[in-house]
Amino acid sequence: MNRHPQLTIIILEDDGNIYKTRKLNDGQEFQIVKIFYQPDELKHKLKKAGFQAEVKVTDNYFIYAQGKKFETIRNSESVII
Repeated sequence: MNRHPQLTIIILEDDGNIYKTRKLNDGQEFQIVKIFYQPDELKHKLKKAGFQAEVKVTDNYFIYAQGKKFETIRNSESVII
């Protein structure tokens, strides 16, 4: 059952191009950015950007993350992350 009547789900292959065209069922087209991350790669990139995140995969095609920015506590001698 498609819960979004404006969308038809199409599984994309990674062709190396991050820019994709999305066409809605009403004919509107939009340019989007689509990056094909593996879960561990996404978690690593988020950590490098300063986030502590949990990355999960759905049963149907999607990877998602939830997290928060690391808190940095500074004292006179060190930075604790």
